[in-house]
Amino acid sequence: ALGVAGAVFQTITRNPLGSPDLIGFSTGAQTGILVSVLLLPGSMLSTSLASFIGGAAVGVVTYLVSLRGGFTGLRFILVGIAISSMLVSVNRWLLVRVDDDEGLGALKAVTGTLGAARWPVVTPTCLAIGVTVALTLLTARHLRVLSLGEQMATILGSPTRRVSAVLILLGTVLVAVVTMAAGPIGFVALVAPHLARLLTGAPQPPLLVSGLTGSLLLTGADLLSQLVLESMPVSVVTNAVGGLYLMVTLTVVARGRRSL
Repeated sequence: ALGVAGAVFQTITRNPLGSPDLIGFSTGAQTGILVSVLLLPGSMLSTSLASFIGGAAVGVVTYLVSLRGGFTGLRFILVGIAISSMLVSVNRWLLVRVDDDEGLGALKAVTGTLGAARWPVVTPTCLAIGVTVALTLLTARHLRVLSLGEQMATILGSPTRRVSAVLILLGTVLVAVVTMAAGPIGFVALVAPHLARLLTGAPQPPLLVSGLTGSLLLTGADLLSQLVLESMPVSVVTNAVGGLYLMVTLTVVARGRRSL
């Protein structure tokens, strides 16, 4: 789900940094969880539902704001980063206003982990992911046109804004389902499409290969956590490895440009 969502976002935005992590979805999910845990304790609003509402709300606001004045990939990313930065401040305020024990419990709640992977959670999650991925694959032909740019896609007769909205919605649902089941897990959606593109040599990340690559990344990170890092939450591992990968990639690209 994370790999497919990342491939969708990167293709639509035509930007290798186009990812649910960087447009504020994960931060919005964390805000929803913190509001549920710290401000609405004992309410009917579960942390899973709160994470979905928070992340989906950020996704909708980001799209609507970036749509004004003409939707572009760069505008979408910049709006998402701005909203994410504001929500980071909100999250920190929510954590510092409570005592240490309550803050520690809330911090654990916003850390992505596969520790709750039981069949009552896994079964509906897999069903939701399967249906959403199938719908995404049905619209994948439009991704090839959108990768040419909004102007070219319009010339070729593709309803760019409607198709982009549907695909962004499907990508958001994929990340939301994962967040509901395991909490916010960063960098898998960003890194998986890059590796899929390297493996296939394709100009755009193939959806299924990105999905399988994301699965291997998350499974490998969880195994590393259990065998080496004393069962550290998997999101801590993916954030560390993903951040390192991003720094190495940027360094290699910068050196390549200087050599040219």
